[in-house]
Amino acid sequence: MDRVAALALLAYGLWNVMTSIGQFLNPATLMDMMLQAVGISGSFSNYDQAKTWGIVACVALIVGWLATAAWTVLRLRRGRLAWWVPVLGGAVFVTLATICMMVPFFSDPAVVSFLNGQLKK
Repeated sequence: MDRVAALALLAYGLWNVMTSIGQFLNPATLMDMMLQAVGISGSFSNYDQAKTWGIVACVALIVGWLATAAWTVLRLRRGRLAWWVPVLGGAVFVTLATICMMVPFFSDPAVVSFLNGQLKK
């Protein structure tokens, strides 16, 4: 059961990485959705920085998935419990990618002015 769970979690992680790459390489839609979700009127304009950090986030996800898969396979070959490795790897590297995308988000003029307005109230 451990092997099935570990491989299923790796497959889900790979699907997540593949679908995230498109959003991180073209962050305009993602960033506008984030603005709307937070309730900030206006549109995202920090595209150059978002593209750079999007590439960094993609690299982090790809390298993270590869490292997680290698560690999982190593543990499976040694007969050790491995289902938790994809869970931990996913949590760590998705958090890292999210932080990468938060840098341009919180640097955007619309977000900065919204936060300044909220702090003055």
